[in-house]
Amino acid sequence: MPASFAAPRFASVRSLDDEWLAGAASGSGSYARMREFAGLLEAAGLASATFDASVVRGLDYYTGTVFELSDTGGGNRRAICGGGRYDDLVGLFGGKPVTGVGFGLGLLTLKLFLETYGLLPADPGESSRPQVFVAVYSASEAPAALAWAESLRAHGVRTVMEIEGRSISRQFRAAGKAGTRLVVVAGPEEVASGEALVRDMASGTEHRVQSGSLTSRILGMLASG
Repeated sequence: MPASFAAPRFASVRSLDDEWLAGAASGSGSYARMREFAGLLEAAGLASATFDASVVRGLDYYTGTVFELSDTGGGNRRAICGGGRYDDLVGLFGGKPVTGVGFGLGLLTLKLFLETYGLLPADPGESSRPQVFVAVYSASEAPAALAWAESLRAHGVRTVMEIEGRSISRQFRAAGKAGTRLVVVAGPEEVASGEALVRDMASGTEHRVQSGSLTSRILGMLASG
């Protein structure tokens, strides 16, 4: 940690745009990674996500960003879940070094949250099956893919997105195994042209759709069966 950091002052920071933080962390790789991560959250439309230097997780195996999720509606005061990044945890138990991100979720806090807002599903099995899988070629296409996925989720479409960096063929196999109806491909050509490639997994047909109308097109395809 740079000598210019003062622990009490740092703990009071609530924004990455804080002038003191920007000056104290100038040239820091950690600060640059946090700015990059904030950009991904912005691309995903997560306007409620904020930086809070006072958040501390009590386990020392975390090696990067830590986080907590809270109810922004105010109906539940306790954090719903919390976790972070750990790059060395698996290796501590004799396995190969594997990077990872994990979290702890309180079932009671989740149940109370769902009950507060009437979100408990009538059929948990059906409601957990994804309708759309957003396949991603590389990290360069991730911001666009996140924006597409979050737009679909905001309109009630059960959507999962690739985060493991697998090949496109493996992503398609994963989508098929999960019973996903549609796969939306975010490749270099698609993102550059402002389009998305949509494949119907049942019929095998593919369509190129302008990203601005992607959500409405997906909703229409799902409604038509």
